[in-house]
Formats: sequence, C-alpha cells, structure tokens
Amino acid sequence: MRIKVIGVFVFISFILLFYSCALNIFSGFNPSNVDNVNDVNTLLAMGDTYLYNLDYENAFKAYTKVLSLDSDNSLAIEGSCTAYLGMKLSVTNFVLAIMHTNYDGLKNRLYDVSSYIQRNLYRIVNNEADGVIPYDDVNINFNFFLFNTVHSVFYVADTDNDGDVEYDTNDFLIIASDFTPTISPAVTNMINSSTNTSSFNLFLYIKLSAIIRTVNDRLDYFDASIARSTNSLNNVKNSLTSTEAKEELDKISEGLITAGEDVTLAISNLQNTTFNSISIFSLTNAYMITNLLTPAVYFALVNSIYTGETPVTNDIALAGYTVSDFTLFTNNLIQAGISTPAELTNLMPAAGDVNQYVSNYFGL
Repeated sequence: MRIKVIGVFVFISFILLFYSCALNIFSGFNPSNVDNVNDVNTLLAMGDTYLYNLDYENAFKAYTKVLSLDSDNSLAIEGSCTAYLGMKLSVTNFVLAIMHTNYDGLKNRLYDVSSYIQRNLYRIVNNEADGVIPYDDVNINFNFFLFNTVHSVFYVADTDNDGDVEYDTNDFLIIASDFTPTISPAVTNMINSSTNTSSFNLFLYIKLSAIIRTVNDRLDYFDASIARSTNSLNNVKNSLTSTEAKEELDKISEGLITAGEDVTLAISNLQNTTFNSISIFSLTNAYMITNLLTPAVYFALVNSIYTGETPVTNDIALAGYTVSDFTLFTNNLIQAGISTPAELTNLMPAAGDVNQYVSNYFGL
C-alpha cells in the first residue's frame, strides 16, 4: 500500500482526535506522588493534569494505578492509551514519517503502541468496561479502527513473535518502508531450494509445512481482527448524519482498508507459493521420501501441513543420515532455514527433545 495524501490526514486526524479526547476532561489539579494516592477520582484528575502538562510517563502511571483499583474504568483505559502513545512516540516525528511515506525506524514503536492501544480500547468497544465511555463512542471507535488495523498488519508479519518488524529476516513476511507486505528473502530462498535442489532435504519439507501452518493461523487472526476494525468503522459511520461527513470518513479510512487487502493478498501469495513448492518437492523426491519414511508417517507429515500435528519419531528426525553425516545434517538444516537442531523440537513437538537425540546420535 502506498500511503498518499489521504494517509497524512488519517494519522493527523487520529492524533488530534485522541489527544483532544483526553484534554476535554482536564481538571485543574496540582499533581503529587501517584504512589501515595488510592482514590480513583483523584488519580484520574492527576492523570488528566499530567497529560495537559505533556508528562506522559506520570500520566500513564496515574491511569494504570486507577486500573489496578478499578480495572473496568473506561476513562482510565482511554487515558492510559493516550499517555502510552505520547510516551512511546514523538508525535512530530511520527507525522513527518507519515508525510514522507517512510516508516523505517518507526515500525517497531508503532507496532508496540498499536498493540497496547487496540488491546485496551477493545474492552470499551466490546462493552467490557464500565460504560462511562459508551461502546459506540465515536472517538474510541475511530481510534480503535485505526490502531487495530495497523496492529493487525504488523502482527501478521511478526511470525517469530519477537516484536521486531523492522525488516526482520526471520519473519516470513516483510513490511516495506511504504507499508507494503512482501515475502521475505529467507522464505523465497527456501522455496527456490526446495524446487531446484538436486539432493533430498527432508528439513526443507518440514520447514515449509511449518510455514504454511503459521501463515494459516496468522490469516485466521487477521480476518477476525479486521472484522473488529470494520465493526468500529461502521459504528462511526452510523453516528454520522451528513452524507458529506460519511464520504470524508470513507476517504480517510481508505488507506488502511487497502493495507488490509494488501496483507491478505501477500498471505495468499505466500500460501500458494509455499504449497506449490511442497507439491513439486514431494513429486521430484517421491522415491527418496517413500524409502526414508514409512507410508503411514509420510501421509501423517503431509496431513501436518493443515493440522499442525506432526506425529513423527526420532528416527524421522534423522532419516537417511549415518552417524558420520553430521556435516551433511547441519548443512541441510541451514538450507532449510533452521539454525540449530534445537529448533526441530518446536517444528516437530511429537518427536520429543530432538536436540538431545541429535547429540546422542552423532556422539556430540
């Protein structure tokens, strides 16, 4: 997705909307030490005052103290989100990055902020909070739509769950500087190796199967998450009576909706490319596979592409390797994008402690 001028308006709008929401409830109060206060209303007033003074860390501390006393307090939920945004991001630098359509150096912080905000605002829009801020509040729903959509895009890409989406080569998808998702070079290399290699490498098959399982799970999450974003966007639209206002909202939301469509397309391409490579790999190496694996285990492995279940044995983990083949074994792992034998334990949980078995087998 290329964020055009419309993207600038999207993010400037949500920043102003979110901050104005907090400042509207400002109360003249002299801040003191949050640790010594246990009254919810006093803490809320302190948080509002800290926000007004742009002291985001103390504001966040005040609002989270409220939530420790009253976990359903919607004012504190909203306040903590506003404070977290100010605490983690420089608004000026953020807007400049958006205007130049370059997210490099910002993606991890935006991922972190959007994760916190969407997770907490969802409690309000899903009617799980105290109702002081209603579930269909325009400001809350608009911001949930924005942050939840951004978070969904980043979460799908962060397949190794390390919170790093700044061109993390360990992820299956890469979010480019213009917010466009593409298949990572590492996965592309694995796919090419699986279809072009002249030697049999079972681990490529296992790794590609694991990639499909992970991508399928991420797509399920993404679809459900985008449905929540759409619901909030509809809540905002339903609150507008002016046709012109609804049309403007459509323009503002267009960029992020396109981002969601781009991610779905990227995932679909990754699924199709990976599955096709597995099919080719299976056909070109059918003799090797059927001689190394029993038919029952082979079909179970094929089934694992969809079910995530891998009922393999320790013998399968080392299929075809003699005790003197550790170098070949290691090279095949590296070719499959597996850095250590220990990773096989995660890829094939039914096999038990593969790392220990490998050590024993090769006499390490």
